[in-house]
Amino acid sequence: MDKFNIKLETLFFLFSNLLFTLLFTLLFTSFFLSTQSFALKIDTDKSTFQWTASKIAGKHTGKTFIKSYQFIEGTEAKNKGELLSGFVIMDMTKITVEDLTGEMAQKFLNHISGEDFFQVSKYPNATLKMNKIANNEIEGELTIKDKTNPIKFAYTKKDGYLKGVLKFDRTKFNIIYGSGNFFKNLGDKVINDEVLLNFEVKLIP
Repeated sequence: MDKFNIKLETLFFLFSNLLFTLLFTLLFTSFFLSTQSFALKIDTDKSTFQWTASKIAGKHTGKTFIKSYQFIEGTEAKNKGELLSGFVIMDMTKITVEDLTGEMAQKFLNHISGEDFFQVSKYPNATLKMNKIANNEIEGELTIKDKTNPIKFAYTKKDGYLKGVLKFDRTKFNIIYGSGNFFKNLGDKVINDEVLLNFEVKLIP
């Protein structure tokens, strides 16, 4: 019986030490990681996201706007000032068009907000998740209309701005209206599959 009690005490002692070590390691790791990076703030009023969609007969341009975001920047010597990860959620219900006015503009916005394009009543957000950032290149995932595809694009960080061009194939997000790869005999009504998003993100020091 005494030997059994001694074994129980030994096991309890070992388990207690193991638990303490595990908790200490988790707390230390959490503290260490939190000192290696911090969340950047941006000025959404001075940041722009300009989209361009083109067709044989011309093109249309407009803006989209940030709904929420997170940009993580390194603070250690090896990654100080470097963008590490983050995400951006765009409010697709506030998309605009700039090359049309009046009734034509409203008609166009109603069309691209509807089922043929972004269907914003059902899918109000578009999300960019930035998983890997190195050498001024971002790799991540773009989600539009609940369809997620890998994305890669370059950016520059200069004079307090993050700037670049994100390009994506709209048909990979089930937006196939007017695509020559899905419909024939469209003539000059073909709409190109590639959409451009020029971005200038203003950082707050």
